[in-house]
Amino acid sequence: VEGLAEADGSLHPVQRAFVEAGAIQCGFCTPGMILRTVAFLRKHPRPTDREIARSIEGNLCRCTGYENIIRAVAEGARQFDPHSPWEMEPAEHKITLREAERRARERSRT
Repeated sequence: VEGLAEADGSLHPVQRAFVEAGAIQCGFCTPGMILRTVAFLRKHPRPTDREIARSIEGNLCRCTGYENIIRAVAEGARQFDPHSPWEMEPAEHKITLREAERRARERSRT
């Protein structure tokens, strides 16, 4: 989701949370899940797992079984500042898209 990544290539906290939680498999549902998550977290910055599950209803994923997606949304909520659209956490925690792709490839091999 190009519009969420920062100019320096760093991923948005929600994108990074999806990568780190293993919530990205084939990638088909990923853009919709991530955009829906960002919009949801702006309105519900500290959601429960039940609220998270309800927020992603209607976005179909045939790969993850939703457990990793719910975990990613919860982690994204911990890192996400709903009042600041771009700078959401200290720079030392940022990873580039290339690094995220590398991590996703490694995870898929295991």
